[in-house]
Amino acid sequence: MKTTENFTDRADIYAQYRPSYPNEYIDYLLSANQLKGNPIVADIGSGTGTGIFSRQLLESGLHVIGVEPNNDMRKMAEQSSKLYSRFQSIKATAENTTLKENSVDLVTVAQAFHWFDKEAFKIECQRILKQKANVALVWNSRDLTSPLIKENAEICHIKFK
Repeated sequence: MKTTENFTDRADIYAQYRPSYPNEYIDYLLSANQLKGNPIVADIGSGTGTGIFSRQLLESGLHVIGVEPNNDMRKMAEQSSKLYSRFQSIKATAENTTLKENSVDLVTVAQAFHWFDKEAFKIECQRILKQKANVALVWNSRDLTSPLIKENAEICHIKFK
């Protein structure tokens, strides 16, 4: 099975349980990358968490192009982001986004980088990013000392093994 199909029929689970990201991190991204005016962000793997990170970027006023290869995850992200006119969704992969050269002010990846062909993704980022633009790889960390988190991890491991 291709990794792009791993999440078929699971988008609803992600929509219900995937956590958001700290608003302070979004503020940091805007500041550290000097994103002003009408910057374009390519959120690669935007369906991960069904567009949660994309929506947080949109809420900060950014124009977001969501790049997602999985049909179910992409449709869920599109549905949850339909209120934002600055959201564009495309069916493509991290390694071949189909975006124009030098067209993106920031590339973001939330919870999806481990699925990518790293070398091909690096080349694609170099192609689509404007000069001196950055890539932000984002993860939520779990507190594995928490009994609730431990129990949840065990249940998920059994259910999705």
